[in-house]
Amino acid sequence: MTATDVQVRRGFVLGPDGHIEYREAGPRQESGKRPLLLLHALPQSSRMYLPHMERLSGERRVIAWTMPACGDSDRPPTPYTTLDEFAQAAVWLLDGLGIDRTDLFATHTGSAVAIALAANHPERLGSIVVQEVYSYGATENGPARLHRAHHYFPLRADGGHLLEIWRRHGGENPGADLYRVMETVVEHLKINSDEGVQDLYGDTGWEGSAPYGMLRYDYWSALPRIQARALILHGSGSPLGEQHDRFVEGIPNATGMRPESPSLLNINNDPERFARIVLDFLDG
Repeated sequence: MTATDVQVRRGFVLGPDGHIEYREAGPRQESGKRPLLLLHALPQSSRMYLPHMERLSGERRVIAWTMPACGDSDRPPTPYTTLDEFAQAAVWLLDGLGIDRTDLFATHTGSAVAIALAANHPERLGSIVVQEVYSYGATENGPARLHRAHHYFPLRADGGHLLEIWRRHGGENPGADLYRVMETVVEHLKINSDEGVQDLYGDTGWEGSAPYGMLRYDYWSALPRIQARALILHGSGSPLGEQHDRFVEGIPNATGMRPESPSLLNINNDPERFARIVLDFLDG
């Protein structure tokens, strides 16, 4: 399968903190269904959703947002320290695209931003699907777990950091799709820098901007403020699923689902199931 068989439009919205990259597909005119905003994981960008655009955009406008400092979105002039700032950047994107209200899907890091967006700006969201959300700061081993997932690979004159990043994304795994690995590595390289943020984010570099806010965010006080109809997803074997019930019970209008998975849910492992779960919920 090619990256996508549907026409994907790419553009930028200029917000107060710089250019915000996005990709979109589907009808721009009124279709009777709310648009769908997609929030990516780190260290990726809106490119992450290219293989999924065709399945999601048949009847609705789908917009994949690239968070600040990721992909080709600008780094904010003052580095963010809260999830609220990321949520505000999402609102700037919606304003720039003329979207008053949208549905949402978010995964991993994007799920943390989605909770802040839904809590702070409830009037902007209809239904939300939030995958593998977790309050890392609420557990003893949470900060270490988050750090293992997000850290800066120091630049080396011999290019050794490039090989480390290649390996991190499975480039040496038997049967790896090297074209997709290369795309992932390129997006990772765009955020693999600690320039100007050594004292703030430490050895996580710019990739640590959202995790910095995640560790300090009070999810449990935010959940009751969410008015959107919500679906919370954790894989049946996900270690993050230990907080599944608390997220479901904390949001006033939420349901939960634990799809079969040996570990964390990954939208690329079963793209058809991913699209079916999201669209069935949004259309339900």
